[in-house]
Amino acid sequence: MSLPEEEYLSKIVSAIALTLNEDLTIRHVNQYGLKKLASVDSALVGKSVNQMGRKPISERSIEEIDAEHWEQIFNAIPMPVFVKDRQHRWVFFNDSLCNLQHKTRAELQNKNDYDFFPKAQADRFWQEEETLFLTGKEVFSEEFSLRNGTDSYVLIKKTRIKTSDGQEYLLGCCIDITKRKQAELALIESERRFRSLIRHSPDIIAIVGKDHLIRYITPSFYRLFELSENDIIGTSILAILHDQDKDNYFETINKAVGPKSEGTKIELRLKKSNGQYAILESFIKDLSFDPAINGIVMNCSDVTMVRAQSEEIERINKLLDADNNYLKSQLKNEIDARIDLKPLDFKEFKELYPDDASCIKYLAQLKWENGYRCKKCRQEKFGAGKIEYARRCSKCGYVETATSGTVFHRIKIPILEAFYMFFLLRSNPGITARELSICTSVKENTCWLFKKKINAQLNKNKGMQKNWEALMLIPIASKKQ
Repeated sequence: MSLPEEEYLSKIVSAIALTLNEDLTIRHVNQYGLKKLASVDSALVGKSVNQMGRKPISERSIEEIDAEHWEQIFNAIPMPVFVKDRQHRWVFFNDSLCNLQHKTRAELQNKNDYDFFPKAQADRFWQEEETLFLTGKEVFSEEFSLRNGTDSYVLIKKTRIKTSDGQEYLLGCCIDITKRKQAELALIESERRFRSLIRHSPDIIAIVGKDHLIRYITPSFYRLFELSENDIIGTSILAILHDQDKDNYFETINKAVGPKSEGTKIELRLKKSNGQYAILESFIKDLSFDPAINGIVMNCSDVTMVRAQSEEIERINKLLDADNNYLKSQLKNEIDARIDLKPLDFKEFKELYPDDASCIKYLAQLKWENGYRCKKCRQEKFGAGKIEYARRCSKCGYVETATSGTVFHRIKIPILEAFYMFFLLRSNPGITARELSICTSVKENTCWLFKKKINAQLNKNKGMQKNWEALMLIPIASKKQ
């Protein structure tokens, strides 16, 4: 099918060819040719004549139209029109050609292509026109030029015409197709860029029919699986799909089918040429309703290495957890052993528990070792409270401190000193309040009150005296310390 520009040029050239007489002065014209030219672009022709203050063409005889007016009519045609003689020289042309070439009439008159174009391009024009003169076959050509620093493209149609005395001339019309050409080049560049991206992308895009046959797949698949196009195109994806993944595949495909489906994710294992399996994380979208696709599109990423690394990290974490639990157990045993073996002075005790924060942290770990449960609503989810190591229920908002529900609840003395007094009283219930005060620098009266409550707890739970952790977690129902 002819391009719209080509069809338009054909009409213009045919009309103009019928208007040219034997001496090319356009003094006498064929009545049919005049009407045909007017029908092609009647608005332009009519405007040109009316601007001269004369009657329109339809109201004037052929004899009334002189050469000057005919030239004005041709100059009103927006596209360049030219006539070349047998020596390939421009012998007639309109103003539009001058504008196209950025030349004056004097500069173009009786000149040929060699005067303005590179030799290689002029040679091609010459050969093309010689063929036209010999065969009479019309020629369409697309030419590139640089005008005012901008790429320009022109579509030219050339036709051979003969005068009554046998002289041959070449009639040409041009139309600017720069915008169309730029759009074509932009499309070509876009396609080239897209193909390059697809070719070098590590991800895989596949089109699979509803019959599960692979219709298209990007080159990254062949690189990863070491298979050729002949090995895979037209083959069922089920042939390389892991048997354990087939049920999941069918279920996912059924969910993804349909124009309203937004697509779904799936992880599949596909067999490589060496028999090993690659794990592909895939997004499946049904585009069978799109004539350009007509299939199910799978966008896949190779996550084999990621999954292997995740499994290795999980294995290492399990080993670390086991080692950590073992070390905690060993540390606890070491602490218990040191506490049970001999009395520790306050300085030695601070090597185990350096400050209040370490005591509260230890108490929190001990208290919630088997998990957290809100005392009010029994909810198991929690957030951090405002007090250090406190926990706030996610449901009811109840805040529970690490010391709440322990022997250290609501004490007014520093918890480090309270920890040490608890240790001393556990190992030596007969220690005096004065001795406790000397060891901890806490007032003797305060030490006496704390000793009284701890001893009451020890007497009440005699079977637990060696388990000082359990004793810590038994609350004392008494007044505030």
